[in-house]
Amino acid sequence: MDLQTLHFFCTAATEGSLTRAAQVLNYAQSNLSTRIHALEAELGVSLFDRLPEGVRLTEKGELLFDYAQRMLLLAEETASAVRDEGVPGGTLLLGSMESAALSLLPSMLRRYHERYPKVRTLLRTMPSQQAVQAVLDCKLDAAVVGGEISHPALEAVPLTRERLVLISCDAAPLEALLSRPLVVFPRGCSYRRRLEEIQAKKGIVPGEIMEMNSLSAIFASVSAGLGVSLFPASTVDAGVSLFPASTVDALAAGKQIVVTELPFAQADIPVSIVHRRTGHIPSTVRAMAQCLAQWCDSI
Repeated sequence: MDLQTLHFFCTAATEGSLTRAAQVLNYAQSNLSTRIHALEAELGVSLFDRLPEGVRLTEKGELLFDYAQRMLLLAEETASAVRDEGVPGGTLLLGSMESAALSLLPSMLRRYHERYPKVRTLLRTMPSQQAVQAVLDCKLDAAVVGGEISHPALEAVPLTRERLVLISCDAAPLEALLSRPLVVFPRGCSYRRRLEEIQAKKGIVPGEIMEMNSLSAIFASVSAGLGVSLFPASTVDAGVSLFPASTVDALAAGKQIVVTELPFAQADIPVSIVHRRTGHIPSTVRAMAQCLAQWCDSI
């Protein structure tokens, strides 16, 4: 039961198809099938149910999948620990909610790369919940996320706290605004979750929800009167954004944005950088967390 075979097994389980797994692995499907059959023979159990549309893990397969993922992660961490000379270098897979990628990360990343020029950072934006799961699944090394983070496998380094405000195209009482359609990111976004929590506390039945994948699209849609949304006050404050004027013009599409304050308990949201809690934390991740914390302390 070697690591490569376990990697092949996990890929087939994740893809739900030997054909797709072979394509992902760039490996002949016949050879992949042979490796899976050999693994089943070695363990004396069936790991997959073969179905017309693909494969599905059996009960024993699900058990092995859990152990195999941990074994592969441990092997990766072992190799990383041995190679790590304490000087950040190589590739850092960093996730971020889009608001932080726009407002917090650009200046900080410039300083980070000036300090650690051997690091190549790949940044992916996504809702906070998806970013946290990607860190847990080892698809990201670390992520900047919003909301409270409590997971035994994760370390969360506090960075700052955002004050959220409700944005709309016109002024109205808070309850009336919250009854309008919501213009939000897909599920997993900390802002969306907070907005839905506020509605629930006020006994407002959720209405129409329009999901969008970028802050600029949300901002433009709110400007056009399609609904309301939550934004960090550090992004828009009293109708004036802290973005450069050209970006504000593009976001607002020449229309007015009205800001409605929320009670502090509902508006306050923590922002942190999370990474896996392991015996060895790569120097690239440690350095990123330190740089972010220092940068946030300085602004």
